[in-house]
Amino acid sequence: MSKRLSELQRKHANKVAELKALIAKSDEDTVSDEDKAAFEALKGELNTLKESIALLNEVRALEADAAAPVGKSDEDEDDKEEKQAPQFVRRAYATAAAPATNVEKGLRAARYLIGAHAAKSIGPRAAANMIHTTFNDDVTAKALSQSGGASVGGVLIPTSFSNDLIELLRARTAVRASNPMSLSLDTGNVTIPRLSGGSSATWQGEVADITASQQSFDTVTLSAKKLATVVPVSNDLLRRTPVGLDAVIRDDLVESLARKEDLGFLRGDGTSGSPVGIRNFAGLTTTVAPGVTLANVVTFLRKMVLSLENANSRMIRPVWVMHPQVKAFISTLRDGVGGFFQFKDELDAGKLYGFPVLTTTQLPTNLTTAGGTAGTEIFLYDAADLILAQTLNIQVDVSSEASFYNGTGYESAFSKDMTLFRVITEVDVNNRHIGSFIVGLADSWTV
Repeated sequence: MSKRLSELQRKHANKVAELKALIAKSDEDTVSDEDKAAFEALKGELNTLKESIALLNEVRALEADAAAPVGKSDEDEDDKEEKQAPQFVRRAYATAAAPATNVEKGLRAARYLIGAHAAKSIGPRAAANMIHTTFNDDVTAKALSQSGGASVGGVLIPTSFSNDLIELLRARTAVRASNPMSLSLDTGNVTIPRLSGGSSATWQGEVADITASQQSFDTVTLSAKKLATVVPVSNDLLRRTPVGLDAVIRDDLVESLARKEDLGFLRGDGTSGSPVGIRNFAGLTTTVAPGVTLANVVTFLRKMVLSLENANSRMIRPVWVMHPQVKAFISTLRDGVGGFFQFKDELDAGKLYGFPVLTTTQLPTNLTTAGGTAGTEIFLYDAADLILAQTLNIQVDVSSEASFYNGTGYESAFSKDMTLFRVITEVDVNNRHIGSFIVGLADSWTV
């Protein structure tokens, strides 16, 4: 824009000089029709140039008011960014004037993704201005301008935005919601000691020697397991950037990550880059439910609780994790006179045997390991002995040319006029005391 403004000002000065020369020539007694026509033409050109210069100055003033701080970039790149910015933002949609205070969790991460997409075509500075204009969000606009957006490839979402996504994942995943022990995985690997055998005490006589005992330890190693999700978004939406687009992207992103996390944390087998989930912990206790009767269900569930207690689990934060159909099945059990058993009232309050119940559809209901073809798994564990390690760095890549898997085959984002947001994070799970975990196998526990 600065080059264009300078060029217009130069042309304006040249036209003024031509007009002065024409006026000096016209000081003679008579003015020719040709000079009159030239005079009027120059006046018209000067008025047009004056209006263009005034308009560009006004645009510069408005952009200065809205601009977030940016790093130094060369002039040619700035010109490209500012020329293209109006082509990206449809002003009819850029009226989200609500103050950016008390922003819902995860929205700034989604806005950062939208800005990263824009930065690939219009540059980080114009993308930051777009985010400011559309969402009235100076925090995200500043983050984009300082990081450069995604103009040079994959970028990291700022840690503060990542924290919001992780908090949303906690609410939407059963394992995170159980409140496990959390560790940082930013170094890629972490090793912690685990008590494998405790010290013992002995009764002593009055002058007898005290027998010493020694605790024994082993180690728990957690290593970064890459979790990636691809969220396709219509380019029509991105071109218009309507108010509410940030919530659409946030919800799609969180739901996609949540489903995959629960599956890996609960049933991961360590292959294809997945973590070793609870179901495949070494030394895990499993038990198979007998026939489907009220008495058998009561005995089976109580046996699972007793298993943790007998294994000296600390029982600090015990929690059940099961498929929603299993929860519905248990809550509809009836006693001998046809009334609902006590489980219904407990489950309506979100508990079973006094412990919270969490549900996830990532647990199967078609296993054959429980003696039938409608088998499922019921988890009971002390979340205080579950370790969840994670990195706070979430990487984002944006592409309008790549292909994506739709569940049955591959589609081209380019031919579909879509943009793909690929998000990568790193996590792992392990345990501090295997006796704090048990998995029950039950068949036909569904409604």
